[in-house]
Amino acid sequence: MHPIEDIRGGPTSPLYGKKVILAITGSIAAVETIKLARQLAREGAEVIPVLSEAGSKIIHPDAIWFATGNVPIMELTGDVEHVTYCGQRPDGVPRADALLIAPCTANTISKVALGIDDTAVTTFATTALGSGIPILIAPAMHSSMGKHPAVSENIEKLKEMGVTIIQPKVEENKDKLASNSLMVDQVIRVCSGAPLKDKNALILYGATSEPIDSMRVITNQSTGKTGKHLAHALYRLGCDVTVMRSNMLEDLEFARNIPFTTTSDIIAWLEELAQKGHQPDVIAVPAAISDFRPVKPEDGKIPSKKKNITIKLEVTPKVLDRVHELFPDSCVVAFKAESGITDEELIKRAAKRLKKTATMVIANNFEEVGPDHTRVIALSQDNEPVIIEGPKTEVGHKLALLITEVLE
Repeated sequence: MHPIEDIRGGPTSPLYGKKVILAITGSIAAVETIKLARQLAREGAEVIPVLSEAGSKIIHPDAIWFATGNVPIMELTGDVEHVTYCGQRPDGVPRADALLIAPCTANTISKVALGIDDTAVTTFATTALGSGIPILIAPAMHSSMGKHPAVSENIEKLKEMGVTIIQPKVEENKDKLASNSLMVDQVIRVCSGAPLKDKNALILYGATSEPIDSMRVITNQSTGKTGKHLAHALYRLGCDVTVMRSNMLEDLEFARNIPFTTTSDIIAWLEELAQKGHQPDVIAVPAAISDFRPVKPEDGKIPSKKKNITIKLEVTPKVLDRVHELFPDSCVVAFKAESGITDEELIKRAAKRLKKTATMVIANNFEEVGPDHTRVIALSQDNEPVIIEGPKTEVGHKLALLITEVLE
């Protein structure tokens, strides 16, 4: 057994049972494909490598063999490898689930767009296009090459053919290969069938920070991980994702990012989105939003030598109420955190919110939340409560599936 099996994801992994063709061309970015292949395997995929002659001058075939557990296909033989993996079979079902060309040079982009197949990579692409296998292309080249009118035109041709173009990172006057995580996410999107491809979601997560003075704030305990993993899972199911997240948290490369600090920031952003006509199909609010804020924050810093300080607080506006007012047709997923109560009581309290402004409520006891692990109870209008427990990555994925069911 090849050691790749030691890291391959199991039945719960999103690419389990999928065959992904990883085609590598002659860009220096080919050095990144070892890690890319391993990451695809960790998500459960069997990776079939195809290597052009130019690509083999950048990355040794044995390295790709090691990374995937399969000998790279460098030329076509009597086994007609392109037909074996990408040709349409009598039952109409190709053997491969996706073809990812990464990195893809300007040369290969133009050849694929024009139907020229003079390497193993381009022949696989021609066959996959004819069979309807999803093709993803991750360009990597000097920016001046990408701006060549013919190359730009050929990229547009490929998009019209249904090819997914994974946008490069533009840095240092180069169109650099997209990150491995983004490429893997894109493969998962196409292999999932993208049940949410026509949907868009707005996810609010992280903690608000209400100022006491110019330096100090009132905030809540929140890692933002549940919201982050939910957004990631929805994206992998094909959803277009916008995240409104605490300004203390990092951007998500697959989403539109809107940072917030205070509750007022959130409401202002929501109102702006509504004014611009943005109507999310799903709005999920796992954000730890402050219930109270100082009535009048002090200018500057309150001197630390003060022995006693009285801070007058006021109730903050209810974000969920504003969401309901601004987006009455959205599927609203509310999150309700309580402490020290039974599941029965938790469900009872969550059901009250369900009757008011939410399509679904995700409830939990604060004591059952850890840095990377959580336990929640999901309630929706017409279904029995569902208990979900595990790593926050898995919980986010299962919640995304429940949201998919509600939307359907």
